[in-house]
Amino acid sequence: MFNGVLLAYLRSVQKYTFFPKDSPFQKRILLTKALDLDFEISVMNSYHDIVQFYFKKAQKKTSLEEDVKILESMTADDTSTFRKKMCIIFRKEKKEILKSHVNLANFIISILEKAKELQKKLTHGEKIADCHIIFKQFYMAPQEGLGEFEGLILPEDLQ
Repeated sequence: MFNGVLLAYLRSVQKYTFFPKDSPFQKRILLTKALDLDFEISVMNSYHDIVQFYFKKAQKKTSLEEDVKILESMTADDTSTFRKKMCIIFRKEKKEILKSHVNLANFIISILEKAKELQKKLTHGEKIADCHIIFKQFYMAPQEGLGEFEGLILPEDLQ
């Protein structure tokens, strides 16, 4: 799940730099609802960059894979390192959450960019039903290069 507070903050800050000064979009842009695809792509790219920065920062001392190996090498009988084990579990979980956010941001950006392509087709006279079918095929297709979201197929109730 995205950090809604961070997204709201990014929308509130970027709406003044993204749109011209007298644009009606500055007043229409809501902090919790997407209204403009280009603006949302910009916000999601910023969100991705922030989360990517913190993920890389968290990986400076040890990588996620190294934390997993350390935890696997610890024995259950070793009570003297309980605090150390809990610290490593916390560090690993934090990295997994950040990695998940990076991958989710990539996934959402790819959907927004596809929606932007379909929006252009609509403005050039294509039927809404045709664009709906194309978009449905896109988001129902297995995704590549998106970490744990790779191969994601949405549940049937969303089809």
